[in-house]
Amino acid sequence: MLYKFSCIINFIFFISSPIYAQFFVKEPYIGGLANPEWTNNWTEFAPEQAEYKSDNVKTIEGFISTNTKWVRANTYLIKGQVYVSNQATLYIEPGTIIKGDFATKGTLIVTQGSRIHAAGSETRPIIFTSSQAANNRRNGDWGGLVIMGRSLVNTKTGKQTIAALTNKNFNTYGGDIPNDDSGILKYVRIEFAGAKLINNTALNGLALAGVGKETEIDYVQISHSQEDSYELYGGTAQLKHVISYKSYEDDFDMHFGYNGNLQFGLVYRLKLKDYIQGYGVEATSYDQFENFNMKDFTSAKLSNFTFITQEEQKSEKTPIFKPCVHLSKNVKFEMHNSIVLGGFSSAIHFETQDLEKPIESKEILMTYNTFMGCFAAISKGINVKKDFNTWFIDQTPSNKYFKSHESIIVEDAFGNIPKFKTIDNNLSSSANYDWLDKKDEFGIEQKIEFKALKYESAKFIGAFGSQNWMEGWTNFDPQNSDYPIENTVYITDPIAFNTIWTNNNTYILMGQIDVMNSAILTIQPGTVIKGDYDTKASLVIRPDSRINAVGTVDEPIIFTSTQSIGNRKAGDWAGIIIAGNDKVNTTDFKMNYTDVKTEFIFGGTAAEDYSGSFKYVRIEFAGAKTKNENVSGLTFAGVKSINLSHVQVSNCLGTSFEWLGGRCGGKNLVSYHCNDDDFSANYGFGGFVQYALCVRNPLLADAGKANAIESIGTLDEKVNQSPTKGIFSNITIIGPIKNKTTQFNQNYHAAIHIAKNSALSVYNSIVTGFPKGLFIDGLKSEFNASAKILNFKGNAFANIPEPLSISVKSTWAIKAWFDGNNNKVFETLDDIKFKDAFSDSPNPSISNDSKTYTIKSEIFIPAQ
Repeated sequence: MLYKFSCIINFIFFISSPIYAQFFVKEPYIGGLANPEWTNNWTEFAPEQAEYKSDNVKTIEGFISTNTKWVRANTYLIKGQVYVSNQATLYIEPGTIIKGDFATKGTLIVTQGSRIHAAGSETRPIIFTSSQAANNRRNGDWGGLVIMGRSLVNTKTGKQTIAALTNKNFNTYGGDIPNDDSGILKYVRIEFAGAKLINNTALNGLALAGVGKETEIDYVQISHSQEDSYELYGGTAQLKHVISYKSYEDDFDMHFGYNGNLQFGLVYRLKLKDYIQGYGVEATSYDQFENFNMKDFTSAKLSNFTFITQEEQKSEKTPIFKPCVHLSKNVKFEMHNSIVLGGFSSAIHFETQDLEKPIESKEILMTYNTFMGCFAAISKGINVKKDFNTWFIDQTPSNKYFKSHESIIVEDAFGNIPKFKTIDNNLSSSANYDWLDKKDEFGIEQKIEFKALKYESAKFIGAFGSQNWMEGWTNFDPQNSDYPIENTVYITDPIAFNTIWTNNNTYILMGQIDVMNSAILTIQPGTVIKGDYDTKASLVIRPDSRINAVGTVDEPIIFTSTQSIGNRKAGDWAGIIIAGNDKVNTTDFKMNYTDVKTEFIFGGTAAEDYSGSFKYVRIEFAGAKTKNENVSGLTFAGVKSINLSHVQVSNCLGTSFEWLGGRCGGKNLVSYHCNDDDFSANYGFGGFVQYALCVRNPLLADAGKANAIESIGTLDEKVNQSPTKGIFSNITIIGPIKNKTTQFNQNYHAAIHIAKNSALSVYNSIVTGFPKGLFIDGLKSEFNASAKILNFKGNAFANIPEPLSISVKSTWAIKAWFDGNNNKVFETLDDIKFKDAFSDSPNPSISNDSKTYTIKSEIFIPAQ
């Protein structure tokens, strides 16, 4: 696109100093429950009577060895032991019901290297339950959910097995990958699990065996487990918003060197007759001393938990329940900002004498906890000599112990279906987080903050670490996708008032559709919108208006062509333009958008300007020419702030992503088989883009010379305008050239073209397969590089015939500058070792033996 403008503007773009964003969220209260309660809507405290659908039953047996999706339209019955294997991923839609077969003690096992992606929602939780009918369900009706990872286990071999699993080829867990990723469990309920299997060995509600810390476990409720609710066999998993309700055994059982953090929890213990009652938390470091590696102890930090028993302590002579927290065998354990309420025999029990040493070294630490109604605050084993009651009072004066639970008011905590809200504010003012250990390898990750958005300081280069963030929501074959045509709604007029598009309709854009007059367009997850072919449709969000298009992994929002399967092509419709009131580098900070039929002004100096949210969205077959130039798949024109992540633009005839000024950034962006540039950042852009992928088709390239990243500072380099100063980090570029024999379109230009007073910086990226690598075009851009305004650091090039280029009239020493900034050039793609970059559904993650790991990722703090 070409625009006429002039004058001067200096953008203020900055990233604050690196900060530590911790696993633990600081809250001004103690206990696991606040107001509003995070238990609302998705939980169920009477699952015995719950009516679950049983139609469209799909029986699952044996192995799931390829990527598989379970949808909520079906009910899934797990028969026997079902193994997710062969590095497959099981995707489960929000709202799906999965039943464990009673007769065969159905069990779902996710094996090492495989993943489960069970991301429900507050209104559509994913439910694992018994196959028995309502009012006939019991603890132990089925096996449960087992996830086995490759994280640390403190046996001498670093591995361990689960005895209850019958297939001995798939019962091993453990390894040396603390950051291992086994997927996601979010808004999930697991009910009536814990059946006894072979040799009378039982499973648990959720067994996390050697599971790594990159696995997301958040908003999980386990109810009526015959054994432990949460079994943590080693590993480094971290848990938030977790509930254990009426378990027969322990609520949280930690051993084999488990090393992790837990925050926001609710435990409700049931009174049982003639049964050995479990603990709220049981922690031990090993099972047999001779099998222990003598180095790694179980080490857990727990904060903001509420432990409640079904009955309060009514007698000072006979305790009703076991201790709430039972510590044994060299564990390191911390509990903070938590409440223990009810008939526990003690709040904390120290079983073995070897716990005295970690107490002295403050590796056992208790602060800002309140214990009420328990038989005692502290108890100990018969061989323990230390006076832990003195330690509790003298060393940790922030803890409180009350004989009666009346010291705190909890709304009906002891009812059969209890209400858990804590309504006494006196205890909420004392929460403290000084205990946070800022050196904790597993609890803290370094972050970089840009304004209100946070970007990770990744320890790898390229767009992908251990996780392929494209799984589930992307589509690399949109030509053959079957999109709905029923319930069609034609959009022909501007949207001048707040409007919601729902996922039970298919919307057809007819011509240019403007969202204007400060209106907000909201689009539900799973909605399909089609751009009309004949009218070259476009969707334009005018300045002061807003779009909230927020899909999900399982239900992305899709913008596509009206053409049928087999007839879609790049340029069937125009695309999406989102415009705002942020600065562009013109005299008055404004520009005229000319490439649509109805032009408009964007840009300005608005102090606060927000254009909405755009997440989990696919845009396909856009890029039509409506007036002057091909419209880009997704354009940001003077946008200051938008919540942008997980967007894929495929088969665009123009540029996939284009920024015209403004300072909005984005994460997790995919450009697939476009014709022009993948990412274009021009005219004073000052945003931050992290984790992006471009994949090129060797035969498709625009006649105007196609680049992966192109950045132009000004139209006329002779005019003294402010440069473009954006930052791209962790980008993976898969160019058209796979090897020396590849036939490719000669219109391909440079992977990264920085021209005409641009100071775009690129960090920690992998660039492959273009005729040229980096082209610094023009004296002003060279000056920006020499002055360290334009930075290029921590990048890897491979399979590029001409890695570095400058203007023909220049004598600038670009190679010395490139080599001196932690960049490297490799000969072939074999040095990069992509896992599967060239398949029909690419996975450009890199293997562990990639030479890119010799390049240390860069941490950057641009000058303000």
